[in-house]
Amino acid sequence: MRLFVCKEMVSQIDTGIATIEENLNLLDKKSMESQYIYIYALFESTLTATVRYYLTNFPEKIAKNITVTKELIISSPLTSIIALEIINSYIRSYSSDTLSNYIEFYLKTLEISVDIDNNQIKNISNLRNGIVHDNLKDLSILSYVAQKKDEKAKEADLRSGALYLKQLLSKISIAVNDKYYKYTLEKVCRAIWEETFFTPLLKFDDVWKIDEDVIHIRNFEKASKKYTGLGSGEKLLFSIFLQQYNNSINDQLFKFRDLPAICLLDTNSREKIINILQLFIAHPYLFNGEKLN
Repeated sequence: MRLFVCKEMVSQIDTGIATIEENLNLLDKKSMESQYIYIYALFESTLTATVRYYLTNFPEKIAKNITVTKELIISSPLTSIIALEIINSYIRSYSSDTLSNYIEFYLKTLEISVDIDNNQIKNISNLRNGIVHDNLKDLSILSYVAQKKDEKAKEADLRSGALYLKQLLSKISIAVNDKYYKYTLEKVCRAIWEETFFTPLLKFDDVWKIDEDVIHIRNFEKASKKYTGLGSGEKLLFSIFLQQYNNSINDQLFKFRDLPAICLLDTNSREKIINILQLFIAHPYLFNGEKLN
């Protein structure tokens, strides 16, 4: 089940942009280098968090030549844990490379196009490496002295590099939104409902309505009538959604003896329960007042 929501990914990118903007405003001579390193790290972590979110929902984009250790399989009771570890390992294989290559991997994975100034990216990386590595060898902050650059020129380069990273994230945010805007939370809700209930008795729009961007039950009396015509497995699945919507509504519809034991559910029904749980773990208040946009 794909739970990808474009606005969630864009929101993560925009949070990174806002945080970089805050730190750009804090740049001064005393903290210039440390702030620059932090901004660089914010940029990288924003790429990592968002590409992880993307690959979690589009695992088919992961390269085929992946390996899973025996220890991971033994220690992980859920396939989702194994999948996340595979994704993290896959991302690390690129994030440990040069910044330029990591950005290229990111754009290729998301299948988006953004204009990149490779010379600027190279300068940004050199600045970062010069600060991190040269200053460990020499505690002097004048790491550009050896390159015959004065401090003002260095400050200008640091500001320019930090600003470029913010601007690059802004371009990425726009590109992601342009390509994936159709992946909405409403689409996810409808998709999981349709995958859960194949019966024509439970069409999404017959049971639910969307009012002011919030999902509400359309008509409780009609929902009650539809409920009586369901099999025991479908009743259990339906009750999960209803319990999420209102924790007392199920009392009016069924008795626990109407529901099957979990061990009696077929594999398909168990997978549906897992998908529903994953949705509500990601969106705890969905079907319970959370706005779709």
